[in-house]
Amino acid sequence: LSLAISKGPSGKPLKFNYQSRSSYEVIDELGRTISNIAKVVPEGLVIFFPSFGYKSKVRSRWESTKMMQNIQQRKSVLWESRDKHPSEILSKYSQLVKESKNGAMLMCVVGGKLSEGINFKDGLARGVAVVGMPYPNSQDPLIVEKISWINRKFGLDAQNDSKSKTKKKSSMDTPGQQYYENLCMRAVNQSVGRSIRHKGDYACVVLIDQRYSMDRISSQLPGWIQKRHRDVTSFGDAFKSICKFFSKMRRQMK
Repeated sequence: LSLAISKGPSGKPLKFNYQSRSSYEVIDELGRTISNIAKVVPEGLVIFFPSFGYKSKVRSRWESTKMMQNIQQRKSVLWESRDKHPSEILSKYSQLVKESKNGAMLMCVVGGKLSEGINFKDGLARGVAVVGMPYPNSQDPLIVEKISWINRKFGLDAQNDSKSKTKKKSSMDTPGQQYYENLCMRAVNQSVGRSIRHKGDYACVVLIDQRYSMDRISSQLPGWIQKRHRDVTSFGDAFKSICKFFSKMRRQMK
C-alpha cells in the first residue's frame, strides 16, 4: 500500500516547501499525523526527513511541546545521528522493535547513511513515511551549473527568449528543472525501497506532502509502488486504508 497524504488529522494542509515547512502549525500537524500512523502500524516504522537540519528543527519543536511525549506513547523512538555509526543505530532499533510492546520508530534522513545500503526488511519497516520532498541544495554550485548546462544543451535559453513575449514557461517545464526534480524523486525511491526486500515482505508507504498528489510527481515513483498508490482526500481516509491493509495482512499471515 502506498498513500499520498495532503492533510493531517486536523485538516490542515501538509506542504513542506521552503515557505511553509518551518511553520509551527505545519510541524505540529506533522506530529499529529505521525502519532496517528504509529498507532496502527505494527512493529517498526521508519520516518525519513528531507535533511538533518529539518529533522533537528522538528525534534526541537516536538520536545518543547507534549507532541514528543504523545508520539513516544505509541512507539519507542530512536533518532539518526551523525555521531553514531549506522550499525550501532540499526542494532539498537532492531532491539527496540523486538522488545517494545508496540514496536519502535526510527527517525532518519533521506540521503543519510541509514537511507543508503541498509535494508529494513520484515518487521524493521512495516511502515515507511517520507516527510516532504528532499530536493538537493539549489545553491550548490555543481547543481546550479548542471541545470544551466542541461538547459543550454537543449537550447532553452534561445527558446525562452523567443517565447517570452507570448507565453511564460513554468519553471518545471525546463529540462534542467526536470533533472532537479528527478534527483529528488530518485532519493525518495531509494528510501522507500529499503522496506520491501523479498517476495513475502510487506509494508505501507506514506508520502507526506501535498505535492505527492501531483501526477507529475507520482508518475516518478517505482512501478511496483504506482500499482498500489492512492491519493486520499482526507487523513481519515488514509487512516482507514492503513487499518484495512494491516488487517488484511494479519489474516494472510495466519
